[in-house]
Amino acid sequence: MATRELDAVIGDWVECLGDLEYLRVVKTSQNYGTDHLITIRCKSKLPEGYASGIQADLARIWTREVSIGMECGHTFHKTPTGFEMHFIGLNQLNVALSGQIVVEMT
Repeated sequence: MATRELDAVIGDWVECLGDLEYLRVVKTSQNYGTDHLITIRCKSKLPEGYASGIQADLARIWTREVSIGMECGHTFHKTPTGFEMHFIGLNQLNVALSGQIVVEMT
């Protein structure tokens, strides 16, 4: 996947995450040669008890806004400090995009 396409996907994520008042994007990166092409690190203003609601919002953003035109999937994994969303998409040219959203809970 071309760098400009990754930049566009990161931009879409950052824009959509910016609409969520309870999340702050801390860092974005492109990770060539790793398991995930994209990593976006966020910090939640909400306590851990709200993780399932945040996960629902992230799933909605991925499936309805960022991955438009792709076959896509995602999973969530609990971490000691919050959770991670792992996502993958396959565009119309059969090029895969993988990434993760790392959310640190307060």
